[in-house]
Amino acid sequence: MEQIKQLEQDYFNSKITWNKFESEKESILKKYNASFKLWLDTFIKEKDLPMNDVFEIVSKGNFHYYFSYKTIYEYILISTPTEKEKIKKTIVKIDFLNGDVLHYFRHLANAITI
Repeated sequence: MEQIKQLEQDYFNSKITWNKFESEKESILKKYNASFKLWLDTFIKEKDLPMNDVFEIVSKGNFHYYFSYKTIYEYILISTPTEKEKIKKTIVKIDFLNGDVLHYFRHLANAITI
């Protein structure tokens, strides 16, 4: 997020106040999150992904966790901008290669169970 890096630099160089930095940063993040959500929602709709389907993850400790794909979607939406960029790149690559995006969602669920 180059815009935020520039804002940080401006703040550290005393070109802007803390309040202005926070306000502009919040505005940038809201716009980014809205555009990411729109992209992800469109992708899910176009691919007709079964977001209410439930799957099971068995952790190393033999605990069984049950998730819906919608739960993973919600975790994606609250991830950091950097994580979102990586997730988007991975989803685009999987889709380009005609892979199973839901397999990637199940992979992401493993990180939640840790």
